[in-house]
Amino acid sequence: ALPILETTRVQRVIMLEEDLEIAPDFFDYFAATAPLLDDPAENLLGVSAWNDNGQEGHIKDAAKLYRSDFFPGLGWMMNRAVWEDLGPKWPKAYWDDWLREPPQRKGRQFIRPEVCRTYHFATKGTSNNEFSHFLTEIRLNKDPVPFRSMNMNYLRRSVYDPALMAELTSAPLVHATQARNGDLPAGATSVRVEYRDNREFEMLSRQLGIMDNIKANVPRAAYHGVVTVNIRGVQVHVTLPLDRTGL
Repeated sequence: ALPILETTRVQRVIMLEEDLEIAPDFFDYFAATAPLLDDPAENLLGVSAWNDNGQEGHIKDAAKLYRSDFFPGLGWMMNRAVWEDLGPKWPKAYWDDWLREPPQRKGRQFIRPEVCRTYHFATKGTSNNEFSHFLTEIRLNKDPVPFRSMNMNYLRRSVYDPALMAELTSAPLVHATQARNGDLPAGATSVRVEYRDNREFEMLSRQLGIMDNIKANVPRAAYHGVVTVNIRGVQVHVTLPLDRTGL
């Protein structure tokens, strides 16, 4: 597994499945986020090119990046420190779900984009059969974003977490059907929909038309129990009650 990390001193690797198309700014994205990945204070396991909720109707800002507790895979970068930690016990198969388990993730997080930098074009396979509707509607970014000339400090935990909590606090609380239908308070650009447990998350996600899948007790794309998508041009935060997010 990954012999290049065992036989050379390269500091990072990007892993791509053979059935992925990449965006024109794919490598710029990873180059710009590499310093965050390498900073131990940021507690990152990897950087992914994929957003599980990156369908055409759920995205708006190609330049926006997020922190996540969920390992998205499908084009991702890790560094030597992570390999030295996990490499000795790396499995021969199903390593994506293996990485999502607490003994491997160890509370570490990921960076992921709002608009995908990879596109999964396979027509067969386990994930494609299970999530075919979501995969076929993913939008691959086509307009390059100059990530390497942008300030990535908003993704640092010390900045990101307070900013997210402030946005959640100020966002009106609405029902999922209101968010889905656009029946929102006048002028609202950000709203929140709350769930109390995994079962309710799955139910609300189906109402909103977003991924309802949960692995290792973490919803896809979630950060501190918050999944953020765009619906009808409004940012919708599907979130645990604010006092349970740990932000």
